[in-house]
Amino acid sequence: MIHVNCNICGRDDWRIRFAATNDNVTQLEVDAYRCTSSGYGEHLQIVQCRHCGHVYANPRWEGGELLDAYAAVEDETYVLERAGRQRTFAHHLRALEKFTGPGAGRPLLDVGAYIGIFVEVARSRDWQAMGVEPGRWASGVARDQGLPVFQGTLDTEELS
Repeated sequence: MIHVNCNICGRDDWRIRFAATNDNVTQLEVDAYRCTSSGYGEHLQIVQCRHCGHVYANPRWEGGELLDAYAAVEDETYVLERAGRQRTFAHHLRALEKFTGPGAGRPLLDVGAYIGIFVEVARSRDWQAMGVEPGRWASGVARDQGLPVFQGTLDTEELS
């Protein structure tokens, strides 16, 4: 784990906002990143910059370590919960459409699309939706469903 300065202003002057709930974690566990993990909600120490107010985890694992762990996640339970997640995402999309209007072919990008359920729901409501997802397994599940979900992050060159 590394100590980091504020991502926004670069300063090293912060206060603890939320104490860590998993102080004994010494190794990054891939299973902790499953959406259906029993440890969901556990977190490292969360701090707030005294200068700009940005809230972030500190100390934390290096970015490459996090991305590698998240890319390796597999979560079959999430797939089994598809119907409920479709209803949840449809509910949230209807709420969004109250402010934006209907999809009408407009573009929508789901960042962190996982297995693409939100992309699927949005496409069924006439959005030109696609997703980007760092998880190899999750993005593969989405593509197997015929959904335009690309494996990577917003920094992935192929998506630029």
